Amino acid sequence: LHWMSKPLEAPVVRLSLTAPPGVDLFANTIGMSVSPDGSRIAFVGTDSIGENHIWVRPIASPTARMIPGTEGVLVLFWSPDGRRMVAG
Repeated sequence: LHWMSKPLEAPVVRLSLTAPPGVDLFANTIGMSVSPDGSRIAFVGTDSIGENHIWVRPIASPTARMIPGTEGVLVLFWSPDGRRMVAG
């Protein structure tokens, strides 16, 4: 009877990403990634002095926070378990 059951439909999610004040999104990068569980979005933003940093924002929040020590990053990816980011 499994073949008769209807497949579950994935919910549609729309997201608007606004840069924090003084941060330019994707100026010198191609860095944006949604966490494996879909709860967070990470992106690379360039500050007013031209330095790239990783920013992380929960999907349910309009506010992103900069991750200290991520200067100079160009691209990023979440690890498969979503506990950390791999950046280059």
